[in-house]
Amino acid sequence: MRELIEFRRNPENLFVSDYMSNALVEQYYIKNITALFEAP
Repeated sequence: MRELIEFRRNPENLFVSDYMSNALVEQYYIKNITALFEAP
């Protein structure tokens, strides 16, 4: 998940058209996903 987060934050990867839709699906299926966004 951390690799995915880093990938999405990289400006070179702006070709994904709908991050919001993807985020909603991930939030539904991955419990406690917000904890992954916290600093290690």
